[in-house]
Amino acid sequence: MQQTIQHRHLQWTTLLFYLGCTLFIGATIFFGFGVAPTLFQTIPSRDIAGLVNRTILNKLILTQAVGLSITLLGLLMSLRYFSTFWHQFVHVLFVLTAVVFIIYAFGINSQMQDLVAKIHSFDFPKQNDIPLIELFRTYHKWYSALVSVSLFTALATFVWQTFNLTQLASKTVINKP
Repeated sequence: MQQTIQHRHLQWTTLLFYLGCTLFIGATIFFGFGVAPTLFQTIPSRDIAGLVNRTILNKLILTQAVGLSITLLGLLMSLRYFSTFWHQFVHVLFVLTAVVFIIYAFGINSQMQDLVAKIHSFDFPKQNDIPLIELFRTYHKWYSALVSVSLFTALATFVWQTFNLTQLASKTVINKP
């Protein structure tokens, strides 16, 4: 009975971890490499493409936050199974992913939103818009770089925890009577 409860707990732990990681990684890749570039390639106006992009971006950030929250729940539930530093290192990777996400999603993104509100037009900028557009582009470069970092660390978290779970599964199979 106790072994069945532990087995179910581990199944839920694993399910939540993979669901959260898949949500975060999948949304980031789909939007970053699919939706955003397509908008700016197919819509002739940068102002309109930017408006659509910002609307979708807010939903992406919400999806990423939900994914990270579910991943955190799965990782916290897994604490009882892994005791060594190298098994726990996955938590360091997760924290790094979350911190970078918070910086770009709530720090840089809000700065970019403030600049967009001040810029008359990206298609037909006024003279006083040009320095703001340059600042926006700088923020956008940082935003894109940090999204890439969070994607890399999320993938590393995914791989590291998969390694941990594979080791745990092999111990479970070996220890069975």
